[in-house]
Amino acid sequence: TADTLSTGVGASYGVYWAKDANGVTRVSQIVPNSPASAAGMTRGGILVSVISSSNNSWYPNNIGEVVTFNYKANTAATASNLTLTSAKVSEDPVPTQKVLTTGTGRRVGYVLFNAFTRGAQDKLIATMTSMAASGIQDLVLDLRYNGGGFLYVAHALGSMVTGPTNDGKVFERLQYNKSRTVDSERSTYNISGTTLVGETTFAKGAAMPRLSLPRVYILSSGNSCSASESVIKGLR
Repeated sequence: TADTLSTGVGASYGVYWAKDANGVTRVSQIVPNSPASAAGMTRGGILVSVISSSNNSWYPNNIGEVVTFNYKANTAATASNLTLTSAKVSEDPVPTQKVLTTGTGRRVGYVLFNAFTRGAQDKLIATMTSMAASGIQDLVLDLRYNGGGFLYVAHALGSMVTGPTNDGKVFERLQYNKSRTVDSERSTYNISGTTLVGETTFAKGAAMPRLSLPRVYILSSGNSCSASESVIKGLR
């Protein structure tokens, strides 16, 4: 919802699902301090079937919605029924970041980025500042669970991944039909070293770290939509 994009908080069960290579629906992520984490669900858990839901789908639109499903913690576990009630869940847009060293000594950064919500830009700037200080030579950007959000955050992320040699190049240009008045300030997003929109920590026009990488490795899925696609296509 628009409120969730603006605040990073929304009605949720706190569980992400994904199909594995065999078509089995499994838990891909659990949001800390959510109904799913309180129920003891963990990554890799198996959804056997949805028994009932208080709305037309098993994803909540409001706080207090209820879903009941048959669930197994793993392939060897006995299936049992589990009921979750949706609650207000605050999700970290960048829940995981780390720097790894390969066997040949190459420094590789990994960033799991789940939402282009307001506040995500601040977290990304801090993350990329740390990555730059660590001297990473490659970056793996995990967008598998990112359904999108604000384009200004996509612009910031793309600008930080690339470097000053691409400043001024078009990252994304919006084309409207005749029913939409063109906002000239926001119709074109050019690669730059400063933020286009301010958030809590970094104001509009704040300098951003630049990784200046020749390439980026992106992990994607069918859930990598909207602003996630903007990052992929804009960097291409």
